[in-house]
Amino acid sequence: MKTQLLRKSLPGIFMILLAVLSLLYVSGQAPGEMLQGGSMEADDEEAWTVFVGPGASGGPAVPAGDQIPEYEFGYEGECKNCTEGVLHVYAAGTAYVNIVFSQPVKIKTGVTYKADGALKDLTGLLQNWWAQLKLSIDGDPAVHENDDIKLMGFNTWAGCGQFADTTWAKGACDWNATSDEYPISLSNGIGLKLHDSLGTEIDAYFNIVIGMWTNGPAYPYDVVIDNVSLVDSAAAATALKDYESDNSECLVNYPNPFRQQTTISYIVPVDSDVRLSVYDLTGREITSVFEGRREPGTYKTVFDASALGGNVFICKLQLNNKVITRKMILMK
Repeated sequence: MKTQLLRKSLPGIFMILLAVLSLLYVSGQAPGEMLQGGSMEADDEEAWTVFVGPGASGGPAVPAGDQIPEYEFGYEGECKNCTEGVLHVYAAGTAYVNIVFSQPVKIKTGVTYKADGALKDLTGLLQNWWAQLKLSIDGDPAVHENDDIKLMGFNTWAGCGQFADTTWAKGACDWNATSDEYPISLSNGIGLKLHDSLGTEIDAYFNIVIGMWTNGPAYPYDVVIDNVSLVDSAAAATALKDYESDNSECLVNYPNPFRQQTTISYIVPVDSDVRLSVYDLTGREITSVFEGRREPGTYKTVFDASALGGNVFICKLQLNNKVITRKMILMK
């Protein structure tokens, strides 16, 4: 009797566990991640406050009509370091305008943070153009490219941005060094630390600032952005130790068992060389799903087994030198 009750209860328990895991994965946050909605899917828009305005004080008024920048979350664009939906920002052209995506964050002093994200210039026409990751610690979000602490930026004046298809950490060429105005330390624009003279924790804003300035003809700009992150490296390091000791929830697929298709979800806790592949029970590789560099985050992909023989597959995730496997069962 107890065995029968257990068998009847297992499907319900399994579904509850999957529901809990789904809630964890919907957040799209890697260990130590400070931001919400960095995956830039359509439903991530609610995590960001958007401001469209002119440049620095005294600059030209915001252009009218189709020169005002527009944006779309969950856009089906592609870039080398993008995953699925991306943030698409575009305008027919502009004289001097910024569009800013902001969200509040709590920053601890004395802790090193790292920011990054993927970016691609879709036009190759960009001239006096910028895309910056910034931190505001004065109580208000940034409104233009000269505001606050520039963590790192693409800037065609400084020599990067045009034809870019890379990440901020790899391709940015513009950032604040140590500053008399802000008690900060920056390591090549990648590692940020606020000095403890500010207290122990402050309310701040993380900003993505995109804009352009031209005195002549207004050139269009058209860019996609994805996988934006601000990582508390201390928390990420702690989480990585936990992950290395127990990583059973870092690779899941749903549904499992499945009919024809299943969605594979996996967590990348820190910058990693990633290889995701699927094998049959003989050890033969059926498909290489992804191979390349991944930023911290949660990634999803659909595995279609409708044309395959067999009913048991092994999903293998390699993160640097770590290997995680999961059994996936096809119901026919």
